[in-house]
Amino acid sequence: MAVWAYTTKRYWVKLSHIDSRVGIPLHVDRMTASCRKISYARICIEVSAKEELISNFNIEAFNAFGEPKIVNVRDDYQWIPTRCAKCQCFGHNCATRPNVNAKTKQQ
Repeated sequence: MAVWAYTTKRYWVKLSHIDSRVGIPLHVDRMTASCRKISYARICIEVSAKEELISNFNIEAFNAFGEPKIVNVRDDYQWIPTRCAKCQCFGHNCATRPNVNAKTKQQ
């Protein structure tokens, strides 16, 4: 399933590296591709239902003097599909579905 993720503009240089930690980068939107005046980068990522989406992680970046620095990056998502950890698929969540057997026993 593909989802759109947002990453702050200062990490554009490592955009595919950042979002490959979340899933498989597919493409960026037109404004991100042209590096127009926006405060974030937007990228479409293919994600797997087998793993939870991550939104915070660390990367190695370089400061203005070229020195390496560990930076915490936050990805926000335009929409997150319902995910079932038990079935490892999108579209429902067994943990939040009402138990049909319990309803039948009460009747």
